[in-house]
Amino acid sequence: MDAIDVPLNSKVTILEHIVRGHEIKETLDLICRQTETIDPLARCCVMTLDPVAECLRMAAAPNLPAIFHAEMDAIDVQSSPTPCAWASEAKRPVFLSSFSDQELSSEFRNLATEVRIDACWSQPILNEESEVLGTLDMYWTEEREPDAASMQFLKSQSELCAMAIEHARTTGLLRESEMTSRALLEGSPVCNKIIDMDSRLVYMSTAGIEMLKI
Repeated sequence: MDAIDVPLNSKVTILEHIVRGHEIKETLDLICRQTETIDPLARCCVMTLDPVAECLRMAAAPNLPAIFHAEMDAIDVQSSPTPCAWASEAKRPVFLSSFSDQELSSEFRNLATEVRIDACWSQPILNEESEVLGTLDMYWTEEREPDAASMQFLKSQSELCAMAIEHARTTGLLRESEMTSRALLEGSPVCNKIIDMDSRLVYMSTAGIEMLKI
């Protein structure tokens, strides 16, 4: 297969979603649908790593049925015999062109049969420090062997996922930090003020307002 190129405007749309702060699920759904354009038989999902529980959570799978969402949530990274767990634990892609000869869990095999999938390509989503953020998984309704172009395409799509997840986590932490700081300022019995570079008052705590009777 020749190199797979995602239209530039599609990548720009995803980057705009990230920068403008769209809900992370909405952005990941968009990446999944874009990834599925590789082939009409492909179904895509994104799993995100819960670092506390050490499990993969279902984050997006717009064209996979509800039972798949339910059964594939909270996948144990270290012990679950599933492609996404293997890719996450090893920090490398896992390409199963067929489920027939693989040491998969009976639950996963039964689920695969029910939703009619026969192959999976699982790409770990890594940040710049090579820490696992999750996996980008392509499921196929027939046996499918990847080629170099497909593998590169999946990797590039996983990098978009990493940007979206990292941005969502960073902005979430920033928002939480701002809320904590505001609570500390408001809870203080002394007057707290924030002044900008032009010496203009932009914030005064409740204690300060009451103290100055303004």
